[in-house]
Amino acid sequence: MILDFLYTLNFFEAFLLFSLFFACSIKLLNSYLNNQWIDIFKPINLFALLTLFYCVIGPIISSGQSDGDIIYRATNHREFYKIGLFAALLSFLSFQLGFDYKNNFSIKKFGLKKINDYVLEKKDILRLHRWGELIFLSTISLQFLAFGAYILNSIRFIGSFNLNIQTILIRQNLIGYFQPTVNFLIVANLLMFISLLNGSKERTKVSFYLLITISMFLNFGFRWRLFILLLPIFLIYFFYKKTKPKISLLISLLIAIFISFGIIQLTRSYGFGLSFDSASYRKIRRENQSLFGASIKASFHDSNVFNTSGGMIYKTPSEYNYVGFAPIINAIFVVFPRQFFPNKPQGEYINDLYKKIYSFKYWEAGAASLGFAEYYIAGGWLALLSLNFLLGYFYKRLWIWFLCNFSDPLAQINYAAYLGFLFIIYSRGYLLQIGFLYISVFLPLIICNYFWEKRFKK
Repeated sequence: MILDFLYTLNFFEAFLLFSLFFACSIKLLNSYLNNQWIDIFKPINLFALLTLFYCVIGPIISSGQSDGDIIYRATNHREFYKIGLFAALLSFLSFQLGFDYKNNFSIKKFGLKKINDYVLEKKDILRLHRWGELIFLSTISLQFLAFGAYILNSIRFIGSFNLNIQTILIRQNLIGYFQPTVNFLIVANLLMFISLLNGSKERTKVSFYLLITISMFLNFGFRWRLFILLLPIFLIYFFYKKTKPKISLLISLLIAIFISFGIIQLTRSYGFGLSFDSASYRKIRRENQSLFGASIKASFHDSNVFNTSGGMIYKTPSEYNYVGFAPIINAIFVVFPRQFFPNKPQGEYINDLYKKIYSFKYWEAGAASLGFAEYYIAGGWLALLSLNFLLGYFYKRLWIWFLCNFSDPLAQINYAAYLGFLFIIYSRGYLLQIGFLYISVFLPLIICNYFWEKRFKK
């Protein structure tokens, strides 16, 4: 079916598709073959991988038809395909241009680098573990305040303890401020994991806390949490080993990830964990489909956001005007409770644009788009190019800062976490959501950075 779809491409679609494929693939290959082991961990390589998944391979596998149609949400997206590929290519090239723009920066030294020839002491290792454990236990306490005994169901991602939700907060409308604190567990586990690598000898505790975290993330059903938890762990491990993973290991991990994420896609129920009695899984058994094949295809389901992104760009400004600074305004006012600011923006622009793409009632619900789509609807091609350039420029500064402070464990955690968050920036084109997730993920890390750096100031 993939080859049949490719045969339906016109010259410009084929040119854009293969240009994007080779631009990303060559960048990845050159980095892997580089003699410096750390080169493979550059942000541009993750950006290339995300582009291949979301814009090149994924949409064809998940929605491409043998007759050339691209069916998603009962809508044919084929007319949006060319402009979506064009936007993806410009995004990658502008990010690369920003990343390659400058190689030398005046970088402030951080943490351990402030003291010459400092050796990480046991007390520093234990401090990192205690910080991680404190964040973990505090997060579980906040979740208990929000959900009461039902928090036990969050720990068990298959099945249920059949406990009723017993919220013990006085005000029900405050739950929304406590629920996102579950993202604090990401930083908590990273702190404990890096302390374990450096000799904390708390393997049982770290394994238990990590298992609880993964179970809770599976229960909530959002795979992005697993990604920005496990990718930094993977990175930190190889930073510790000072080597790049073998190609055989990378291929094995990719296959395992695709199968696992595909099974999660087929069996997940938001807030209730995984169920092998879901409608999708029952359909596989009823039609005697291969679980392996169905899982691989389902793992690419999230790439359908590319189809929606192409539709947004196609219909702006012909059917919907540019939104200007609306994304920024929405993101700024997200922190204000609606009871104090009842007229605060609700992000109507994004749903109104989705309705232009999906004409069936309620089909716009749950739709999502890529980051470059929101850049475009805010200010056209100029915004798309400039914002991706600035994003590449930011990650180049982060990369140089990381190399300057490589031996510092907090620097490794910061870099790995920001690299994982690039996945959110790329795949979720809604600034309000990105801002909210940034706060909930990085707040404990920012606090830890403050006390860590303050301790090493001369």
